[in-house]
Order: sequence, then structure tokens, then C-alpha cells
Amino acid sequence: MKNPDSELNLGNISRTYPIDISVKPGIVENVHIGASCTENEIHTYKALFQEFRDVFAWSYEEMPGINPTIVVHEIKTYQMLNPSGNVCARFTHEKLLPLKQKLKNYSNQGSFIQFH
Repeated sequence: MKNPDSELNLGNISRTYPIDISVKPGIVENVHIGASCTENEIHTYKALFQEFRDVFAWSYEEMPGINPTIVVHEIKTYQMLNPSGNVCARFTHEKLLPLKQKLKNYSNQGSFIQFH
């Protein structure tokens, strides 16, 4: 019974499935496991997570001694400013050819990994 709302983990490009490990009614405490897990594995992991749920923190209040400014990420936005984007770099033909040649040399030397 896979959740159609499973999330995509961009770290390894695999789908994840949320499972609620809460032991309190009306409280949702999700952890995400790989969507490729079998039903038996899901039940096993859920039981394991519920048994050891006290090692998980669900809010910063449950992590005494950790300064929230370390773990909280925020991007400040200002209503009065218009959003702007970066202009893409343009290469002239004279600059592009040596760059292509350099990249080809690096590739031939095995200096970097090629992704296909």
C-alpha cells in the first residue's frame, strides 16, 4: 500500500515513502524510507522506529543544548524589492574554442568523471 504522495529524494534520486511512527493518536511523526521497500520491510522498520522513537527529535525544543540558529535555515525576503536573476555568461567564439579544447584534454587525461 504505497503512498502516491511519496517524495523524491534529490540526494540519490529515489522515491521515499512516509511512515508515521507516532504512538500518540492525532500526532503525526513521519520518517521517510525508500519506496522500493517491501511491505514486510515497511512493517519491520515501522516497529523498529516506534521502539526507538525517543532518539528522534521532532522539534528544536526537543534538542536542548543545540542553538537553533545553527540548524534553522532562512532566506530573508523583502516585499518592497523586485526579484532579480543572474545573467547567463556569454562566451565569444574566440573564448569558447580554447575552453572546449581544455575540457577535452581534461577528459582525455581522466581528470574528471564524465556523467552520461
